[in-house]
Amino acid sequence: MYRYLSIFLFALAIFGCKEKSDQNKALSEVTSEPTGVDNIAYKWGKMALIATANDTERFQPRPTVTSRYLGLIFVSVFDAWSRYDESAIPVYLEGVDRRPSDEHTLNNKEIAVSYAAFRAMNEYYYADMALFSEFMKE
Repeated sequence: MYRYLSIFLFALAIFGCKEKSDQNKALSEVTSEPTGVDNIAYKWGKMALIATANDTERFQPRPTVTSRYLGLIFVSVFDAWSRYDESAIPVYLEGVDRRPSDEHTLNNKEIAVSYAAFRAMNEYYYADMALFSEFMKE
């Protein structure tokens, strides 16, 4: 009797874990977005640090100026992304409608983030416009 019960419990555990693993895999495929170095915000962040270094060498700005530039760049990136998220509260885009849920694709998010970063960085780091244009083309 205990032998059959233990076999049943073992089989239940194996098949139960497999089913849950398949569900988790399917869920992660639906909601997965690039992370780390593959994420577009990370790539623009790296570009912002390069531009900050270039700007520091050229103009020797005060640290408060540099930190403000970086803050404004990433607020613009966040605000652009927030239009594609149901619960994100933007900093400056209050009252601007969110994009329809059928437009909440990774490609649209990356385009919005890229244009926000590109335009903000062109404003603050104008000497590196060519660098940003090349990165945007990629």
